[in-house]
Amino acid sequence: MASAPEFTDAARSLNQKIASLRDEIEKVGIRRADLQAGHYELRETRQVRGPRNVRTGFDVSRRLWLELALDYALLDRFIAAVTASLAQPALSLAFTSQDNKAASRHSVPASAMVDARKHAETMVRAAGLSLA
Repeated sequence: MASAPEFTDAARSLNQKIASLRDEIEKVGIRRADLQAGHYELRETRQVRGPRNVRTGFDVSRRLWLELALDYALLDRFIAAVTASLAQPALSLAFTSQDNKAASRHSVPASAMVDARKHAETMVRAAGLSLA
């Protein structure tokens, strides 16, 4: 997310943060192109000044999507890259299977999923973030 009095400045700041994030994930072995654009949001900020409601700027945000294999070392490197970047994102991690067929053929015990989530929560907390 980025904020500025002018839309172009907010958009430029957001793009710089995303570029920084892409640079950092590339350093840890994740391809820049794997970080895919998702939802884009623009919000005008306003403030009441006397009898008037005045525009004070713009907030812009973009949700990005990245799918990784369940690899703890890679996840550690990814979180380190996020914290090293200028992005300051709200980070959300989800653990899913590719599809139900694959899940039934290669079933992951529930205890392994619980362990994976605990490991992710520990890493994210250490980075000063939280799981959604």
